[in-house]
Amino acid sequence: ALFISASPLFILIFRWVKNDTPALIEIVGALISISGISLIMMDKINTSNSMSLYNFIGDISAMCAAALTAFYSYTYSNLNKNNTAPETIGISMLTFALGTITLILIVFSTSISLEFKHIDSKAILPFLGLGILSTAIQTIGFAVASKHLPAIITSTISLFIPIFAGLFAFLILDEVLPTMFIPGSILVLGGIAMIVHK
Repeated sequence: ALFISASPLFILIFRWVKNDTPALIEIVGALISISGISLIMMDKINTSNSMSLYNFIGDISAMCAAALTAFYSYTYSNLNKNNTAPETIGISMLTFALGTITLILIVFSTSISLEFKHIDSKAILPFLGLGILSTAIQTIGFAVASKHLPAIITSTISLFIPIFAGLFAFLILDEVLPTMFIPGSILVLGGIAMIVHK
């Protein structure tokens, strides 16, 4: 969650590389939001020296996801300004299809497929529901937002993930909120307000 939330920082880096210097308030807002996410996640962050290969690969993958999300938002927003952006539904369906094909190839080319034999058939429906609700609909919504909003604003969507995840876990699963959830959430929301204020 922490690395995936770094998407606004990548947008600011892309803009800086393109000689579109971000405003100081945007930079400060992004840093404050990331600090808030760090506070929320403080109890869960692995601080041990014996970080596993899986943790490392997961962290790198999450950082790549943040960078790709930012690149998509930035590129799509710029294409839309020039009236050359492709249709959002087409992009979403292509993304979903490519992701599905990639997942199938990974499953059948690795030992992961052995673990799928032990999946309970009752888990298939929730699995498909998560795929549709958390992936397909979200991808279409993100594509529409990328078309109509500036890239920096679109990228702030990822900053809400830990806040909503914590709230839903508290409300639905009766999980205890992290100690620093409220101060961290205040920082995140304050940082987002600074980013979108421009």
